[in-house]
Amino acid sequence: METTSFVDLNDDCIAGILKRLPARDHMHFGQVCSRFRNVQNDYAAGLYKRLELTDSDQELRLLRKAGEHVRILFLSLEEEPTPRGVLPKTLGALANLERITLKCEIGPSCCDINCIIKCIEKLHKIESVGLIRGVADKTLSSVDKYADSVDLHSSFVVDVEENGLQEDTFRIGVLPFGNGSIEKALADMVPHLTHVREVDLTLDRPAREYLPITQIPELHTLSLFWNHVPMGPLLPLLSALAAAHSGNLINLVLGVRHLEPDEVKEIARIHSLQDLQLYFAKPSYIYHLTELRNLVRLRFNEQFEQGTLSSPVLAVIQACPNLTYLHLENVMSNDFIYKTFAVLQQTRDLRDPKTLFLAVPQEQVRGTLQDPNIERYIHLFGY
Repeated sequence: METTSFVDLNDDCIAGILKRLPARDHMHFGQVCSRFRNVQNDYAAGLYKRLELTDSDQELRLLRKAGEHVRILFLSLEEEPTPRGVLPKTLGALANLERITLKCEIGPSCCDINCIIKCIEKLHKIESVGLIRGVADKTLSSVDKYADSVDLHSSFVVDVEENGLQEDTFRIGVLPFGNGSIEKALADMVPHLTHVREVDLTLDRPAREYLPITQIPELHTLSLFWNHVPMGPLLPLLSALAAAHSGNLINLVLGVRHLEPDEVKEIARIHSLQDLQLYFAKPSYIYHLTELRNLVRLRFNEQFEQGTLSSPVLAVIQACPNLTYLHLENVMSNDFIYKTFAVLQQTRDLRDPKTLFLAVPQEQVRGTLQDPNIERYIHLFGY
């Protein structure tokens, strides 16, 4: 039986092996023999265009060696920092660096990060600095865009260090240069957010820039709000969300007014949704939600415009056999409760019907007399 040694491998194969080694072993690899060292040097432009490192001594040595080739860098800053000045000096020499993400779970101090950012922003080709503060696990509580390094340092780093983070949450900050987009910076971070299940964001940039967030693989709960006024359509974001998570997104809160019909249609493609909160004022849009057969809780947080409201709401109740909570801001017609009762009788198990908890304005409760038969199906309460 013939055996194959490294001598028999061509340079492409050796470079492929090197690519799969942890970064901390690359310097050792180049020291094995002159051929390995030559392969490492010859293939450096492809191998090191995108790097993921910690600030350990071995990996910083690699960064200094391959620095001219590095375009995109993801750097985990350890709790025990490198000697002061070593890391900023190393990063300040990366002449072709375009984007960098710094991940800081516990250390280093605000002073260290401020020094690092000030060195990075002097680089001629730099497009953005991203900062992940806290353990990137479970809940992403904010994505903030900053105007300059002073803003990033004072608003993000100092705030997190002084006030701390809620348990199981982390934050992302992005400093784009030249008033650029945050989209590429977020795309660099998403592969490192594999344990994130919940995202709670206030959007202060065009929705399209947040598209990478929809690619978080285990996304379970998403809450989106506009910071001030809407900045462009939500359709690209909702389309990407439906394409990626139609089978696993459970909870969706859209604190966004003036949804368009195509945007509501994209929401209706997320068939796994069980808990949905929406703001929109057009009763006709409600019909699209009949596609969400797994809904358990549905909350409309805005009064609908005048028009026929009972029919689309009843259509959703009929289409969603597991619906147990429905919140409405409108005072419904006098016969709405009885119509709901009739629908539930047709669609729920007569022996053990699932009660629908119906939240309506207080004045509707005062004006409604329920009989025991209806109360088996509907629990009415006001707010």
